[in-house]
Amino acid sequence: MSLEAFLDTRLGDPVISISLNYEGLVYGTMMGKLCHYNFMSQEETVIHELSEEYIPGVWLSFENMIFAAVGDRKVVMVAPPYRTEDQQNIAYDRSHNSITCESSQVMMQEDTVILFNLDPPRELEQDLPRLASPIYSLQASTQIKKRFEGVRFPPFSVPFDFDGNKVLWMEWRSQGQRVLNSFALSPNSRIYPIAEFPNKYGKVSFARFLEDRVVFVHNFRHIKTLEVATGTEKSYLGRQRGDIVCLKVVKFQKPKFQASPNIVDRRVDQARLENSDIELEPNGENEHFKTLILSADTEGCLCIWEGEKLAEVIRVSHLPQLTPEYQSKQYFSMGYPYTINSFGSRIAVSTDFGILVIRSKYLEHLELNS
Repeated sequence: MSLEAFLDTRLGDPVISISLNYEGLVYGTMMGKLCHYNFMSQEETVIHELSEEYIPGVWLSFENMIFAAVGDRKVVMVAPPYRTEDQQNIAYDRSHNSITCESSQVMMQEDTVILFNLDPPRELEQDLPRLASPIYSLQASTQIKKRFEGVRFPPFSVPFDFDGNKVLWMEWRSQGQRVLNSFALSPNSRIYPIAEFPNKYGKVSFARFLEDRVVFVHNFRHIKTLEVATGTEKSYLGRQRGDIVCLKVVKFQKPKFQASPNIVDRRVDQARLENSDIELEPNGENEHFKTLILSADTEGCLCIWEGEKLAEVIRVSHLPQLTPEYQSKQYFSMGYPYTINSFGSRIAVSTDFGILVIRSKYLEHLELNS
């Protein structure tokens, strides 16, 4: 393992979204800062110092096109050299006002963004109208907008994940009863309750889709999975030393080509794919991929999980590129909404001081032997 880059960020402005490709990294912050970092030149480009709202989601495509969700207002698209005057703004297919903005939830998977609202608390129902909460979706690359009915999000709901096709969230009911729900973005879809957790079960957090399962954190430190079909616990991955502060499911993918600015993500421009040297399986996916789980805890341990085993532990305090002062710092002590992501052999994680970009020995091994 080695520290490739340390991106300094503003104090009190946490990084809440990160995306990488082979050539660079893009990130967004709570105050709306949007930046790109080039791994080769080691140069950082500030696209926006501040935005109208926070940046809950970003995606950096293979052709280095940046897609960024700006709160519940719009999606920004900008291509190299990332000049503000060249950006394209795509508005959501709904009106923006102070009532809907306060309760809006925004989730992003690659270039697709969904937007929905939580109902107001019961004590406010007499003053505020009950919000019909369709899910609005926008695929920025094609500018296709859709609307899905048939779901209402109670006030005490926590959105967990969006995989491009389904939404995962937890609903709190009376006496501490919690229900983990899924909703597919398709016509005539209905809410699918996956599992119920009584109050005595303990804390459930960071739930994410994991193929035909859901991975989640139990009581702050234990990573478990459950089957979507039955709602029963399927496996216990392990326990981390500190409280887990972020968790993400990623697909490690080894392309059969060398990345370059001329290779275009097939979702952005399908026509140009026919002239590229990308080899895809009949289902449209590259044959070399593995589903991995990334996590980080308050002790500064980053973990990579594959299948039902711990594949690698990276301790920030052991990174030789850091000075003794920075090796001893607490990187996850301010209670920020931290985020972690990976691409190729790199892992990027937000901390109290900035973004750590780390080369993983395990991911390098996968690149060489996939």
